Amino acid sequence: RSVTLEVGHRYQGPLFATSLSLYTSHYDNHQISTNAIINGVVENGVTVNAGSADLWGVAFEVGTRPLWGGFRPYFSANYLQTRIGTNLQSDYIAGGLPNSDALPTKGKELPGSPHSTLALGLDYDNGHIIGNVAAKYTDKQYSTFMNDESIGAFTRVDAMIGYRFDDIGFGKKPELRLNLYNIFNSKALTGVSGITSNALAAVGVNGHTVAGSAPSYYLGQGFSAIATFSTAF
Repeated sequence: RSVTLEVGHRYQGPLFATSLSLYTSHYDNHQISTNAIINGVVENGVTVNAGSADLWGVAFEVGTRPLWGGFRPYFSANYLQTRIGTNLQSDYIAGGLPNSDALPTKGKELPGSPHSTLALGLDYDNGHIIGNVAAKYTDKQYSTFMNDESIGAFTRVDAMIGYRFDDIGFGKKPELRLNLYNIFNSKALTGVSGITSNALAAVGVNGHTVAGSAPSYYLGQGFSAIATFSTAF
């Protein structure tokens, strides 16, 4: 069972548009799809029951129509808080036999849930020359239910420059574009691929030691560039 409430405001005017929303959700059994690592073994496409969880936050975005000779800025921001409401059941080995205890995850944050994300972009289009640059910041995020391992915040900047031709024969406004990805070639882990209950050995609520296992991550791509040509007939 889940309950979600959202309230907000949207505005669309002749120069700009905005959207602001505040939201909150409660889950009795929050299901997380992941490539989990259970007792050191990777299990792809599993669903982990995180138990009771609460989420709340605020999202805002603003964009304009073309201003200042073809420039169009854009900005968005999201702030998120999460809380696990129950202790997570986890397996451990004692005397060569599998046993189970609950890890003290109540009050911890959900893995893969950065507190804040920010995006800033600028487009340009004068009918022929086109381009954009976009930067996105993603805050630190935990990779375990015990919040004992995390990946740091990172920022990525992408850009595009191109030219839109007049109609050529049967081709309608063909475009030549050069897309540049991660233009500063920043090195960062960009997300959690496989979550674990705990990265370090932890003591369960019943006093048993639950061995830790390392989460796995997505590694962000380095700098790359792709040229494309497109047209309509």
